Amino acid sequence: MAETAAREAAQQSQAAEQASRERVQSYADLLETGSAAFEVYEDRGAEWRWRLRHHNGEIVADSGEGYAERNKAVAAIKRVKRHPPGAPQTE
Repeated sequence: MAETAAREAAQQSQAAEQASRERVQSYADLLETGSAAFEVYEDRGAEWRWRLRHHNGEIVADSGEGYAERNKAVAAIKRVKRHPPGAPQTE
């Protein structure tokens, strides 16, 4: 009985992750990186923004500002992708 419940919970989790990926892909441009993807989207104020969404659907980072042009949001993503590997951690 416990095995069946655990198996069902795992299946539900996988289904939820897949649904999340499909939902994200339906409304945003994605620039994938590892187990996450950058989304580029236009906000309600007609500014372009990006966010980094983990494959489970959680947002792990965002642009923090809007850009007047989509290509500027994409350029910001490229800068973020270029710098983190050697970036120091500060407290």
